[in-house]
Amino acid sequence: MFHAFQKGNCTFGDRCKYSHEVNGRSSTRETNGSTPALIGTSTAADYDAFVRWRYDIPRTPADIKKAKPLHHRFARFIQTALDLVEAGAETMQEVIACLASPAGVPRLSELLDANMSQMDHGSLLEFWKERLLPYLQLLAHENVLTSGIIEVQHATLLTYTYSINGKRAQAVFQSAVRCLTMDDEIPASIEPTLVVLAAMFEAVPTAQVNDALRGTAETLIALATDRKLSGFPHTQHTRLCLRLGLGGLIQQADPKKRNAKTAVKPTFVVTVHQPGDLSTLGQRHDNDSEDIDDIQILPTMDEISSDRSEYLPQDDPASWHKLGVDGLLDRHFRLLREDTVGQLRDAAKFELQRLQNPHTRQSKPRNGARTHSYHNVRLAMVEFDSHKGLLCVLAFEQPHEVRNKSMKQRQDWWNECKRLENETLLGLLGSDGLVIFVTVVAAVAQRSGGKDQPEAQRPLEERYTKWCEQEAHVIVQLVNQDESNIESMLIGFGQHSGSQSGESSEHRFSLIEFPGIILPAFQPTLQGLQRMSRSGFLPFSNLLAPGADTSGHENEPPAYARRIGFRYDLSVLSENDQSIELDPHEPISAAELCQQTRLDHGQAQALITSLTCGLALIQGPPRTGKSYTGVALTKVLLANREAAKLGPIVIVTFTNHALDQNLEHLLTAGVKQIIRIGSRSKSELLGPINLRIVAQGYEATKPEKREKWQALKDMRRLTTVVTTSLRHLWHSRSMQGVEAYLKSHYFKQYQQLCEDLVDDEGFTKVTYRPKGVHEWLNGHARGPQLPDDLSTWTQAKRHEGFATWLSASSSESERDVMVNLQAYDIARAAYNRNNGEIDLRALNDAHVIGVTTSGLARNLHVLSRLKAKVLIVEEAGEVLEAHLLTAMLPSIEHAILIGDHQQLRPKVANYDFSCENRGSNIKLDISLFERLIQPQQAGATPLPYAKLDVQRRMHPSISRLIRTTLYPELKDDASVEKYPQVCGMRRRLFWLQHSAPEEGQQVHTGAPDLFAPPATNGPQATTVAAADSTSHTNQYEVDMVFTLVRHLIWQGVYRPSDIAVLTPYLGQLRRLRRSLSSFTEIVLNGRDVDELNKDGEHDDDQIKATEEVQLRMPVLKSTLLKAIRLGTVDNFQGEEAKVVIISLVRSNDLRRCGFLRTPNRINVLLSRAQHGMYVIGNPETASGVNMWQDVIQMLQKDGNMGPSFELSCARHPDTVLTATTPDEFTIVAPEAGCNLMILACGHQCPSICGAPCPPATYCQHCATDEVKGMRADFYEMTEYGDVDLATTPCIFTPCGHVYTVDSLDGVMGMAQHYSLEPLTGMSTELASNSQPFSGLEMKNCPDCRGSLRSMARYGRIIRRALLDESTKRFMVWSARTFHELSAVLQDVQAKLLETRAASTLGDGNVLLMSNGNGRFQRLKSIGSTRRYRDLAELRRQGHEFWRKAKTDDQPFARVYDMVETVRRQRKLNQDFVNTCSFDDTVLQTRWELLASALVIRCDMIAMIDLITVWDNDHKTKLQVNFSADRRDCEQLVARANATKNIAQETEAHVFWATFAALECQVFEANGAPADTVQRLRDAADVHIGAATDLCDTFPGQTSRIKGEVDDAKRMLHEAGYKSQLKMVVAAMGSEFRGTGHWYICVNGHPFVIGECGMAMELARCPDCNEQVGGTDHVAVAGVQHADQLERDMARLRV
Repeated sequence: MFHAFQKGNCTFGDRCKYSHEVNGRSSTRETNGSTPALIGTSTAADYDAFVRWRYDIPRTPADIKKAKPLHHRFARFIQTALDLVEAGAETMQEVIACLASPAGVPRLSELLDANMSQMDHGSLLEFWKERLLPYLQLLAHENVLTSGIIEVQHATLLTYTYSINGKRAQAVFQSAVRCLTMDDEIPASIEPTLVVLAAMFEAVPTAQVNDALRGTAETLIALATDRKLSGFPHTQHTRLCLRLGLGGLIQQADPKKRNAKTAVKPTFVVTVHQPGDLSTLGQRHDNDSEDIDDIQILPTMDEISSDRSEYLPQDDPASWHKLGVDGLLDRHFRLLREDTVGQLRDAAKFELQRLQNPHTRQSKPRNGARTHSYHNVRLAMVEFDSHKGLLCVLAFEQPHEVRNKSMKQRQDWWNECKRLENETLLGLLGSDGLVIFVTVVAAVAQRSGGKDQPEAQRPLEERYTKWCEQEAHVIVQLVNQDESNIESMLIGFGQHSGSQSGESSEHRFSLIEFPGIILPAFQPTLQGLQRMSRSGFLPFSNLLAPGADTSGHENEPPAYARRIGFRYDLSVLSENDQSIELDPHEPISAAELCQQTRLDHGQAQALITSLTCGLALIQGPPRTGKSYTGVALTKVLLANREAAKLGPIVIVTFTNHALDQNLEHLLTAGVKQIIRIGSRSKSELLGPINLRIVAQGYEATKPEKREKWQALKDMRRLTTVVTTSLRHLWHSRSMQGVEAYLKSHYFKQYQQLCEDLVDDEGFTKVTYRPKGVHEWLNGHARGPQLPDDLSTWTQAKRHEGFATWLSASSSESERDVMVNLQAYDIARAAYNRNNGEIDLRALNDAHVIGVTTSGLARNLHVLSRLKAKVLIVEEAGEVLEAHLLTAMLPSIEHAILIGDHQQLRPKVANYDFSCENRGSNIKLDISLFERLIQPQQAGATPLPYAKLDVQRRMHPSISRLIRTTLYPELKDDASVEKYPQVCGMRRRLFWLQHSAPEEGQQVHTGAPDLFAPPATNGPQATTVAAADSTSHTNQYEVDMVFTLVRHLIWQGVYRPSDIAVLTPYLGQLRRLRRSLSSFTEIVLNGRDVDELNKDGEHDDDQIKATEEVQLRMPVLKSTLLKAIRLGTVDNFQGEEAKVVIISLVRSNDLRRCGFLRTPNRINVLLSRAQHGMYVIGNPETASGVNMWQDVIQMLQKDGNMGPSFELSCARHPDTVLTATTPDEFTIVAPEAGCNLMILACGHQCPSICGAPCPPATYCQHCATDEVKGMRADFYEMTEYGDVDLATTPCIFTPCGHVYTVDSLDGVMGMAQHYSLEPLTGMSTELASNSQPFSGLEMKNCPDCRGSLRSMARYGRIIRRALLDESTKRFMVWSARTFHELSAVLQDVQAKLLETRAASTLGDGNVLLMSNGNGRFQRLKSIGSTRRYRDLAELRRQGHEFWRKAKTDDQPFARVYDMVETVRRQRKLNQDFVNTCSFDDTVLQTRWELLASALVIRCDMIAMIDLITVWDNDHKTKLQVNFSADRRDCEQLVARANATKNIAQETEAHVFWATFAALECQVFEANGAPADTVQRLRDAADVHIGAATDLCDTFPGQTSRIKGEVDDAKRMLHEAGYKSQLKMVVAAMGSEFRGTGHWYICVNGHPFVIGECGMAMELARCPDCNEQVGGTDHVAVAGVQHADQLERDMARLRV
C-alpha cells in the first residue's frame, strides 16, 4: 500500500500505481449503509477533522489556565467528538485519549458542572439533546466499550463523571430521568443512559452503595423495563437488575405458571457438608471456599494433603448452596475442576506420600491420572526470555529404560515415546511439601550460531536436552507466575535441591508428568466460569438457570428480532429468486417454505424454529442434514446481517475436524468474510482465513503503534534488568554470596570463617578453625558454646545461623527480581493487549467466526468484547455444559444448538460423574443440549426443539435398526433405496454369531477408562466400581475381520477407503491394526492415535517397540484413498463408509456387554454404514442390554443372523457359499472367487472363477511330474506343483501351458489397460489413458508364441492390439495417399502457371456463385478453361480422400458405432449406454484436416488463376461469391484449433483472407459500394492477424506458410498486386519422409526424429506445439515410439 495515501496526502489519485486499498478493500468509506467501513481505517479527512477538533483542547499547563469556556460551541465540540468516534478506530482512540487527558477532563467540566437542576423543562431538553445525550452516546459507543487500548482512559472519564460522592453522576442521571419522561424518543435515548450507568457501576465500586444514585438507577431501570431495548442495552439492563437486586424487574413470569401447585413428594434429607465455611466441620483446606472466585484452578499443597472429600454438588437441588445463575456456574465449575484437576490432585498425593515415606508401599488412587515419574530433580538453570518470560531448566536422572543406552539411542527413545512434549503439564513435588505446577516450553525462537558459538550464547534447548549423558533436562515455565510460586521455585526448590548453595539437601524431589493432559484444555474454561460468576450475568439465564422467581419463561424471538416491523428475508434460499419473508412472531408454515426452497419438511421447520426462538435446539439423527441446515441458517442470518446489526456469527464445534468441515461447507456455499481461530486446522482451504494470517493485513493505529513500541522497548529493557537481577539472586544464594554478605555486615564472623589472622609484625596466626562457610557447616563444635566464637556452635546452631545469613543475603535480590518481573508482566500485558486490539478489529469485520470450544475459552479475553449477537453450536450433544456456558458471550442474543443427544455424550474422565454409573448422583456428561430437551430435575419444563427426520446415509434395512429403537419418526430418502448389493455377500446386513471367548482380563488401572464403562447388565452381572480395561481383545474376531476385509477388497468393487472397521476397545484396535496392516494400509483417526499413545502402558512388551514408530503417523503406509479406516466407536461419530465391519469383542458367560451397554454408543455404531454392515460378536453376551435385544430380534426375524457368513459368486449367484472360520473363506472363496468348479477327477479346479477349467491332467493332485514341473511364475521361477492355489490361482492357455495369474497378467500388460487395486492386483475399472502405437505388439504365449485370442480374460487387450494395428494401417494408407495427391497438385499448379499468359475467358458473362464441384462444372463451359480439368479431377480425388479419412470411418469409431448399435437393439439400460465411451485422442484427426486443406487449396488455386486471367483482358464480365468457401475455411479453423493442429489452423486463416482478397478485387472492378468492400477487407484483416500471431508464436510449425500470409496481406491492401505465390505443396508431402524414427506426441500427432532417431534435444510437435523430443536418448513424458508405424512408413519409399 502507498504510505502517502495512508497519511492522507497522496496527490496521484486514481493515477497512483500503488494500492489505495486497506486489507483488500477500497479505501473509500461507504456511507449508504450497504457495506460498513472497516473499523480502524480512518480516512485523511477524518484525521483532518480530528486535528481541527483537538484545537479546542489546551495542550500545555499554561494553556489550561488560559482556556475559556466554549459556551454555544460546546454542542458542536461534543457532537464532532461523537462523529469521530464513529469514524474509525484511530480517531476514536485519539478522541477518548484527549478527553481523558489532564487538559481534556477540565473541558468536560463545562458540561458536567452545569446547573442542570435549575433549568426549566425547555432549556434542559435542549441541553440534553445537544450536549448531554451525545456525551452519553460517546461513552456508550460499542467501539469505545470493546477497545482494550483505551480501557484506562474510558474508566477515567467514568470516574470523572461520577466525581466525589457521585455528585456529578447524580445530577447527570437525574437530568436524564427528567428528559426521558418528556422525550418521546425512547428507547433511542434511554439505551446509552443505561449502558453508561452499568459501566459506571462496574468501574466505580462505591457507586453501587450510593443510595441517591441507586434510587435514580432504579427509576431508570423501571422506565426501561417495558421498552423494546436492542441487544447490548437489553443485556446491560438485565445486569443492572441483577446487580441492584431487582430481579423482579427483569421479566415476570406468568403468575398462573409461577403459582401453579406441584405435587408434594416425600423426601429424606441427607446431610451434605457444604463448601468452605458453610461446612459444619469447617474448611477442608486452604483452597476450599463457598465462592468459586476464591478457588485456585490447580490444587494447593494443603488441598493435596487433605484427607477430606471435596464438596461435589449433587443432582438434588435441595442440597445446593446457591441457586439461579450463580448456582449453575458454581456447580459446573466444581464438577469440571474435579473431573480434570481432581485426578491430578490424587496422583500428586500418591507421589508425595511416596517421597515422604519411601519405604511404605502406597496404593494408587482409583481416580488418579496416569503419570510418568522422574526422580532426583534439581534446578539446573534459570533464564529470562524477552517473549516467554521466566524459564527454568529442571535436571533429573534418566529413566531406567535408557540409562545404559548411547546418546543416539536416548535421543530416539525420547523422540518416539511422546513424553515431555510442548505444553505438557508437570507437577514438581518435594518431600518437604513443595508443590509447583509447570508446563513444558517449546524451543525458544532463536537460531544457533553453530558449533563455534560460545556455550553460554547457544539457545537454551541446545544446551539442555533430554538425552544428555547423566541427566535429562526439560525447559519449563510456571503455570502461576505469582510471587509465591516464583519464590518457591527459585528460593525453596533452588536451595533445597542443592543447586545453588552447595549444601547437601535431605529433601527429595520428583517430577510427575500427566500424559495427554493439556492445561489450555480446561484452565481457560474454568477461568471463564469464574469470570462469569463475578459478573453475575449469563445470556438466556431465565431458560438456562430458572430460579424461584424466573421459572416458566417463554422462549421468545431474539432481542434483535423483537423490534417492531422486523421481518427475516429468506430470499437467499429461494429456488426461483422469489421473495420470501418470515415474521418472527407469526412465521410461515414449514410446508410453505419447503415449496419455495430445497429444504425438506424437517429442515424447514428447524429453520423456522431457530429464527423465532432466542435459544433454539435442533436435533439431527445420523445423516439428516445437520450441516446443511446449519449452512442454510447461516446464509439467512447473513442476508439479514445489516438489518439486524448482527455483527459476526460465531460458529462453535467440539472438534477441529468438525469445524473445518463446517467452514468448508460455508465457503462452498459462497459465504465470504470467514475467519477461523486456532492453528490446528488440517484444511489447506482454510489456511488463508486463519486469524493469524488475516490480522497481519491490518495496520495498527497511531495510539496502538505508540503503545506497542513502548511495550517492546520496556520488555527488552526489563529482560536485561531481570537477567541481571537473577544473576545477583543466584550469586546471593551461593556460598560466595553468603561470605560476601558476612564480610560487609558481620566482619568478625567473616574473619573467623574466611580470613587468616595476621599480627602487627606480619606473622600469620595458625589456628585450627576451618576456612570457608562450607567447611564450617560440616565441622564439629569445639568446646563450650560461646556466642561470639563460631567454632563452638553446634550443628543445629550452625545451620540455623546459615539460614539466617542466606535469607538476609538474598532478600534485596529477591525483591529486585519480584519488582522487575512485575514490571515485565505489565509491559507484556500491554503488548498482548495491543495485539488483541488488532485481532478484535479483524474479528469484528468478519461475517463468520469459526472456533472450537477449547479455542473459544482460550480467546475469551478477545471474543467477550465482540459485537456478536448470534452463536451457532455444532455437535452440541457432545459438548460439556461448562464449555457451552463459557461460549455464551455477553453480547449473544441468539443461540442455536445443533446436535443429537441420542448419539455420543460428552466425555468425562471420572467414571463417578458419568450417566453410566447408576450409583452416582452426579451426571456431568449430560450436555446442555440434552438437559434442555430432557431436564434431569423433577418439575423442570423441557424446552421445545426441532427434529430433522429424513436420513440420507443408510440403506433402509440398516436404518430400520435405529428407527425402531430410537427414532420412530425417521424416514429414508429415496436415494438410499438405490444402493447396490454388497458385492461378494448374499446379504447387506448380517450378524455373525459366535461363542469364542474374549481374551481380555479385567484390569484395575487406577483411572477408569473412557472406552470401557462397567457392565452391570444381565442376571449374572455384578456391579463394579471401576470401568473395564481397554485391554479386552478377541482373536477370533480379529481373524474373521481380516478375512472378510480381504474378501471384500478382492471383489474389485470397493476401494479400501470404502470400508471401515469399528471396535469399542483400544486393545482390539491395536490387534486389528497389526493384523490388517500386513495386507492393506490403515488410517487411524487422530483421536484414536492419541488414545493409543495414552494407553501405551497396556502394550504387550513384544509389540510395544514396533508400534511406537507406527503411532507417529495415523496413516501407516499409504494415502487415505488406499487405506482402510480403522477406529473406535467414540472417535467415528460424524464419519461414514460404504461397508462397515464391527467387532464387538465381548464374549463371556456373565453377559457383560461392557462399553456398548448404552443406547447412545449403540446408535453411533449401527448408523455408520451406507451399503452394508457386518457385525461379529456374541449375541448372548449382548442380549443383556435392551437395545441390543431389540436389534437381535429384528435380525433374527429377517434371517440376518447366523453362525456363518453367506458369500456369493458373481458367476454362480444361485449357489450359497458359507464361511464360519477364517480358513473356510480361503476354501470356499479363494481369490474372491468360489470353489464350485470341480475337475473330472473330483478335485477343485486350479483356475480362477469364471475361466474355463483345464483337463483333469492339470489337477495339481493328480498331474504327472512333468506337468507339476512346468514353470508357472516368471518372477519367482516357481513350478506349478509348488504353487499354493488357495491364494495364487493359475490360468491355462489354449496351447497347454500353465501360469500364475499374476505372472501372465504382467506379460499381457493388464496394468496398462485396467486400473488395478494396488493391494490385491484386482482390476477395478478400464483405464482411460491407454494410447495407440505404444510399442506393444500382439501378445502371445510366452513359451510357444501360441495365440491367446480365445482367452476371455485378455480379450480387451487383444482386441485393442487389433484396433491399434488397424489404425497403424490407416495412417500408412493416409500418408501414402496424401503424398501422392500433393505431388499431383504440384504438377497441376505448375502447368497452370505455364499456360496462364496465353489464356482468355472469351466474351460474355461468367457467373460463379457456388463452390465445389458445381463451380468446376461451370468452369468447363468457359472457352479456355479446359486447363482446369486436371485440377477438377484432383479435387474429386481429394474429396474422396477426405471422406475416407473422416474420424467416423476410422477403426476405433466404427467399432464404437457397432457396439452402440447392438446395445440399443438389445434395449440395454440407457445409463449404461451413456457410460460407453472411449478416449477420442486415438482418432487421427490430422488426415481429415489435411484432406480438407487440400480440397480448399484446389479451389483457391483455380480462383487465383481464373481472376488473374480475367484481370488481364477484362473482355468478360465476372461475378463471384466466395461466402461458401469462407465458411469451409471457418470450419477448418475451428476443427484444427480443437485438435491443436497449428499448421492447418494457420492455413485456414490464410485461405479465408485469400478468398476475401480475390472477392474484393472483383467487387472493386465491378463498382461495388466501397463500404461493402471495406467490411470484407476488415474481416480478412482479422484472419491475417490471427495467422500472423500463430506464425510468430509457432515458427517451427508454420515456416512453410509464412510466405502465404505475406502474399495474402499484399493482395488485400496493394492495388494491382498480382499473386506471385507458387503453392508450397511439395512441403506438404515431404513431412512424411525421413530416415529417422517415428513417434506419437501426447495429442496423437505423428512426427519423426532424424539422424540417430533417438531424442537428443527438446523441441515442439510440428502440429500442436506440445513438447517432444528429449535428452540423452530419453523422450519426454507422453511421447511414444511407433516402431510398427515406422516400418510401414519405410515401405512407402517416399
